[in-house]
Amino acid sequence: MVCDGAIGDVCGTASLCGDRGRIAAEGAGSDGTGDADLPGRFVRRDLHVHPRIGTNAMQDLVELHLRPETLERYGLPDIPYPVPASLLESVLRDSGALPLALLLHGLQQRSRNGGVEWRQIEPAMDRLAELLAPDDDRQIISASGDHWWLEVGTVDLNAELVTIQRGDHLIAAITNRDDGRLRVAAFRPLDAKSAGYLIGLGLIPSPEHGVCMRESNWQYALDSAAGNGNYYAAERDEAYLSYWQKGLGIS
Repeated sequence: MVCDGAIGDVCGTASLCGDRGRIAAEGAGSDGTGDADLPGRFVRRDLHVHPRIGTNAMQDLVELHLRPETLERYGLPDIPYPVPASLLESVLRDSGALPLALLLHGLQQRSRNGGVEWRQIEPAMDRLAELLAPDDDRQIISASGDHWWLEVGTVDLNAELVTIQRGDHLIAAITNRDDGRLRVAAFRPLDAKSAGYLIGLGLIPSPEHGVCMRESNWQYALDSAAGNGNYYAAERDEAYLSYWQKGLGIS
């Protein structure tokens, strides 16, 4: 793609994704069928917005096409990179480094639903994760947020496991630590649903109510893997939980 007059690292082609087919915050056309009527400060000859229908997870996201030299500099594949429409103007104004975390988040959201070519998005997600995370040669590390905690390290696939899978593909394996907390090993880039599973299962236990009324994170993981919703998620080609009592492949 030739990008005459492109803004920073972003090519001048953007397409709108969303159930409502519009960028509400930026004044796109109300019917979602024509080009967006963007404010004057936002209209440039090198930026075009093409509405199209997407999925719930893709509401109000726009796709950015990066310039060839930028793709080469960061080692990224030439695919559209979705970002929240409400942040599009600030992304285009910023002449600094690419918003790598924002690009990764958009790809995670895009790849979460069934019916998308999620494996074709994985190389970009994998590369963005490499750019964001510094090299760490430790065998065991932790990942945490305000309300969740997980141990990240090697997992014995012959032990009792809860897995996140997508079709026949192993996304992540989860095992029980001695204290009922969880250790996880990821084998493929995490889409938003897979990441959501890990964050939810890794909730920090409450002194009074445990983890969602279970005594431990491991018990919560076992109960979650037994839910009927996993069958329907697998039918939709989405990430789902499975339980393996005697190791992967042996129920």
